[in-house]
Amino acid sequence: MSARRQPGEWRGLGEALKSLRVARDFPQKEVIDRLDHELSDRTLRAYESGAERPGRDRLLRILVKAFDLKHADEINRHLSLAQYVNLRDEEIERLKLAGPVNRDAQRPDHVSLGVSTNLYRIGNQVADAIRLAGADSEFFSAEVVHVEIDPTPYQMPPEILVTRAAILDQLKREAKEHGRMFFDGPHTRLVDFRVTPRDATEQKHLELTLGPVDWYDYAVANEVFAQTLRKTQVSDLGRFIDLAEVSDGRIKNVKLSNLLCIDVTIVTLDGYALYAKRGNRVSAAQGLLASAVAENMHRSFDQSLGPPRSGLLPVPFRTAIRGLEEEISPELVRSLNPRALVLLGLAFNLRNLHPDLLFAAAVPFRRDEVFAMAEEHPGKDFIEATLLAVPAKLDATLEGILSAGQWLAAGKACLIRTIEFLEATQRRLGLPLNELIGRLARDGSDWLRTE
Repeated sequence: MSARRQPGEWRGLGEALKSLRVARDFPQKEVIDRLDHELSDRTLRAYESGAERPGRDRLLRILVKAFDLKHADEINRHLSLAQYVNLRDEEIERLKLAGPVNRDAQRPDHVSLGVSTNLYRIGNQVADAIRLAGADSEFFSAEVVHVEIDPTPYQMPPEILVTRAAILDQLKREAKEHGRMFFDGPHTRLVDFRVTPRDATEQKHLELTLGPVDWYDYAVANEVFAQTLRKTQVSDLGRFIDLAEVSDGRIKNVKLSNLLCIDVTIVTLDGYALYAKRGNRVSAAQGLLASAVAENMHRSFDQSLGPPRSGLLPVPFRTAIRGLEEEISPELVRSLNPRALVLLGLAFNLRNLHPDLLFAAAVPFRRDEVFAMAEEHPGKDFIEATLLAVPAKLDATLEGILSAGQWLAAGKACLIRTIEFLEATQRRLGLPLNELIGRLARDGSDWLRTE
């Protein structure tokens, strides 16, 4: 028996159930089949839209039988979203569930690489990414982001270079076999960075030194060589990257390659944060949860290593806008106030060992309007991801989604950082969430420095 309220009353539960399904790449029919057809596709749609709530026993069957959840605290989070009591001891025993999750054991990157400080945290959730810049209500507007160019090509260490040809052959075969994109794109790496005041106002400026790198070198060094070491000889990884140095804000001595990736969390007028599940045809991280936009800085498209031009946004902002246009919708960008795109910080993600710039984009639309826009006027790279949403506040829904599925470290960090920024700014200004997002979308971020 399902409980019906006003439309969308159980939206938090519905979004959590949909996220579990999408994270596993299940069509709705797969869920119905796993439940031996005890519910119809119309009923499942009603659950996922929040129009109806499944009964407690059925919800348990959905979580355990359809989605194969095995930890009591994961299931209790979903029960709380449905306003049901937590699991009883006899239920945990009958369903053969594990007790409270050892969260450190669920973070293999965090444990195996020995990094425990300066990570992104919210509630009980941790992203495997080192915070290099940006915290609380701090942000970097375009005027305080400065780019310098170091044209020196990336020098691959000899130990990696000798494996390059063989690894590339393997990657090309796998990409062809699975129908994935794989080509040697002209990208941009972060050579160095600095956060420093420049005048008596003590306003922090973010200085980025950028250089060239190609996708093949990155794929060989970071996606294959480094990942093989971390699984087999993690102690040897220290010859190529000193994570203690990185945690201290020094990345210049890292010998691995990197792509400076731009991650964007979209926030909507009705108080949602949008993220995405990556498709199966992208070059890397297929099927993982990520930011709404995850775009590499392209040397040609973004003119990332060109001389600065008066009146032009700094290249990270240009890349973010291009990502919104290509991965979401050009219609969205036409209505976007560029000043509503705020750079919240710089992270170093511990999955593929490279830096990411974390953005939030306040858009003048509600969640469903953005979804409709992406469906009716998709960007040219629409195949890269499926757009999802969660209320932009720390609650059981957010924690459930952050703990569900497999996240790209930078995408999780970007969502956490966005919620952190919104909540800190709300506390500072005393504004309700929807009013804060609405004003950001309309007026941009300039007023935040004077309020």
